Amino acid sequence: MSKSVLPWIPDRGEMIWIDFTPHAGNEMAGRHPLLVLSTRAFNGKMGAVMGLSMTSKVHPHNPFQLKSPVGKFDPIFINTNQISTFDWRARNAKPHPMGTLSTAALKPVLEHLNAILQLP
Repeated sequence: MSKSVLPWIPDRGEMIWIDFTPHAGNEMAGRHPLLVLSTRAFNGKMGAVMGLSMTSKVHPHNPFQLKSPVGKFDPIFINTNQISTFDWRARNAKPHPMGTLSTAALKPVLEHLNAILQLP
């Protein structure tokens, strides 16, 4: 008896490749990593993923940019002030080799995001 393999659906804390184009104004364009914030259940049901853009460019005047805790790659920064929602299937999302952040590593990211949103 063979095991069936479930199709890949992005999950919370996972870093994925996604195409940010089309874009407008100063928004990021092209293929970039995205830190997924929404749950696998949401992403699968809605066909959309909510997440934070990631970049290798440091913005010293942005207090909401965090260095990723994943150390096996060149410095990469999470832009907690740039939350986006994308149709992950239409934008050809794929898993990123950086993998998934642990709950502990995701906590400071969510704290920075909450400084902006001030959720209860």
